[in-house]
Amino acid sequence: MLSQERSWAFSYYDMIGISGQTKDETVMLPSLTVDKNFFAILGLKWKYAPLSGSQLDAGQKMVINELAVEKLHLPANPVGSFIKFSPQNIEVAGVVKNFNFGSLGDEIQPLGLFIVPDTAKSWARGTGGCYLFAKTKPHTNLPTLLGSMQNIFKKFDADTPFDYTFMDDAFNARYKAEDKLAAIFSIFTVITIVLAAMGLFGLAAFTTEQRTKEIGTKGFRREHFIYQRPFVQRLFKAGSAFYCHILTNSLVGHAQLAAGLCIPHSYSMVDVWVSRTVSSHCGGCNR
Repeated sequence: MLSQERSWAFSYYDMIGISGQTKDETVMLPSLTVDKNFFAILGLKWKYAPLSGSQLDAGQKMVINELAVEKLHLPANPVGSFIKFSPQNIEVAGVVKNFNFGSLGDEIQPLGLFIVPDTAKSWARGTGGCYLFAKTKPHTNLPTLLGSMQNIFKKFDADTPFDYTFMDDAFNARYKAEDKLAAIFSIFTVITIVLAAMGLFGLAAFTTEQRTKEIGTKGFRREHFIYQRPFVQRLFKAGSAFYCHILTNSLVGHAQLAAGLCIPHSYSMVDVWVSRTVSSHCGGCNR
């Protein structure tokens, strides 16, 4: 299945001016020029589908998303209504659910999709920015398919290099910065854990030596022997659990205090970051 589209491919889009409610008001709306197969190729879902028997690529028609309905102050179901766009009005053919046509780190914007029979005409006029989307079947021999597409491409345009990219590669390219940031955070996390473990080991060694001397002093100094007889008896009777409790009591308390302070703040920071980059911008996303 094929679809042609002008000026998208995850990088840029056009801006158009729509007449507002007043004479002097102009609403700027991001727009893409696509053909009727664009929606099926990308799996976009309809909020209000086109009317039965309506041809999307016949006449001056536009499909908008949910946010555009709000921004343009249109009726809840604007299918069949018209938008004032110089030099003539454009019919709203349908409404699609909000979707990310940029980075997930950017807020979803209102969008208008111009439906034309053949977006390749823009290429022929020299305006450029034309892309062909191809959806392949599972287990397709991609090298053979790409070779066939290149041969067809060269028949129509022998001067322009044949270039292509896969959808997942195009998406991944937009998040290289996030991947690098995650790698840097991972490295510093490992370094922090190693330093914390070394510090904890040193503190444990120092505390153990100090407590060992205290136990020996309290238990076996002759001048304290009489007054510490119950303590000495507990020392001889106590097992390893008792000594571990004495040696690690303060360390465990410090570790619990640090965890109690750090975990809630860390969770809150991560939750805020995720909300800002993804969750807060996907209220109308297709799920």
